[in-house]
Amino acid sequence: MVGDRFIWLRVTICTLKLYIAKPQEPKFMFSIQTTYTNARQNLAKLFDRVATENTIALITRKNHPDIAIIRADELSSILETLHLLRSPANAEKLNQAIERSIARDSETVISSESLEQFCEELEIDR
Repeated sequence: MVGDRFIWLRVTICTLKLYIAKPQEPKFMFSIQTTYTNARQNLAKLFDRVATENTIALITRKNHPDIAIIRADELSSILETLHLLRSPANAEKLNQAIERSIARDSETVISSESLEQFCEELEIDR
């Protein structure tokens, strides 16, 4: 928690997205929302869906805090990202690296003809 805001990190191969919402509004981030009773009755199916869709399931309970189910590798990735972003200097370096990567992605792509010529020059069989 940062002040009155809830921060949720989602890490993909090359992109780090920050979703920020007020603490009372985190439910919009979860594609699976169910009650405790429904989750208990369909636990195996719920686990399978979380695993195959790589999503987070939110389980609501009366008079108790909501609980989230997340794949262990996704949780590990989130915790690692939080650890890396803990240092402002490291966070700045990572943001700069992401910006460089995005800029590189927008550069002109080598045409297939140029690539063929390059392979011929280096005598690489394709």
